[in-house]
Amino acid sequence: MPRENETRTPRSLGRLAAALVVALLIIAVASWQVTASSPLQQDEPGATLDPEVRAALQVAVAEVAARLYDLPEPTPPPPAESPILLPTPTPQPPTAQEAEQPAGEAEPAPTEEPAPAPPPAETGEAALLPHRVQGVTLQVPTSWTVLEGRFGSLLNLAVPGTNFIGVLQGSMEQDLPGLLGVVVLRDQAQALVRQIDENGELIGVTTRLTSQRLPLVRIDFRANFQGSDGQGALYLVSPGATAYLLITFAPAADWEALEPTVDLVAQSIFFDPFQITLTAAEGRELLYTHSDGSLSLTVPVNWQVTETGQEMPALLVADPSFAIVAAIGHEAPLPADLADELGQILAAAPQTPTLDTALLQALQEAVLSALNILPGELTLDEAATQAFVADGQVTIRLVGTTELEPGLPLTLIAYARIHQAGVLPALVFGDLTQILEREPSLLAILNTVTATP
Repeated sequence: MPRENETRTPRSLGRLAAALVVALLIIAVASWQVTASSPLQQDEPGATLDPEVRAALQVAVAEVAARLYDLPEPTPPPPAESPILLPTPTPQPPTAQEAEQPAGEAEPAPTEEPAPAPPPAETGEAALLPHRVQGVTLQVPTSWTVLEGRFGSLLNLAVPGTNFIGVLQGSMEQDLPGLLGVVVLRDQAQALVRQIDENGELIGVTTRLTSQRLPLVRIDFRANFQGSDGQGALYLVSPGATAYLLITFAPAADWEALEPTVDLVAQSIFFDPFQITLTAAEGRELLYTHSDGSLSLTVPVNWQVTETGQEMPALLVADPSFAIVAAIGHEAPLPADLADELGQILAAAPQTPTLDTALLQALQEAVLSALNILPGELTLDEAATQAFVADGQVTIRLVGTTELEPGLPLTLIAYARIHQAGVLPALVFGDLTQILEREPSLLAILNTVTATP
């Protein structure tokens, strides 16, 4: 979070995906390695992580900031003790009347006051008690050890008598658009597992909804950590503009018995209402206007939209199953000569203009420029690139690959609505086949985007 009177310039929309995945990989692996390399003293209620390990985690988080911003790495402060986090009441979901608001209007000012807590949940073996931190609540068995996290993590979990590792990772505020991070990291699950253990095995990936109908992705894997063969699951969940990661791992002998309870803990994640920025177009299309008044668009039935708290991208739009997410930015002007040429062609034949190869190439370059993608950063797939012309404007689909790191490719799919006034870019994340299946809806969304005074 920026310090008072400090401004920080995030990277461009075009380079957001690479920075996002690398940053999340660093956060996830660093948190896990720190917890695993300095196990909690499970028989001592006040035990904390080793000070040197805490400093190592802070350095890892500073590396994330360095990848996203041109900032120097800060000097780690002296370590502090981490008290056990006492159970606190779990907030209840908002009532229907509280949740109802006019389409496109900004939500009321947030409040962190929770509603009365429900009784502890029963798992069949042990009661689950709520632990709430920064507006996020987990239900955790009473027999587990729960410690407050540091340097980006919110909670550290341990099970007495086992070598289980559990870390609830914070969202790093608004630095990483949350829903986008969940989808990108889900699609890069194999790469994430290999970052944990280069010989690690991805078992499977599933996407479910929480009790608040938020996307919860589970990534199951096998890995060897510090000489111990084990199994675990990474859980990613997003209430919209932020994202959270629950890292769980145990030696093979412990995981089979712990896994059902671990999954219950993950499914129990609950957000205070002020944390939830996703807005659903329930049962009908939704005209949504950004809270700063800069953009408005029409959200298809049952799709979801959230603001990011950033300028680029300003909005994220997801399909009902959260299979894909479109990151929509602001319109950028066309070069004057290209705008004039396109304007003349569209005026002469608005429905069936002739776009020669040279013009298409120039338009593609304008799209990449609007996305701040530099020459050579993206290798285009010419066969998958296509132009659509209708109603006096051109929409281009660009498909290409970039490398997050050597040997770690990422496919980028961009759509851009182009008319004489400018280029409206959108990066779409998810499986290419599913994106193409939803292409008519994506094109319709782009066609409804308007800039408002």
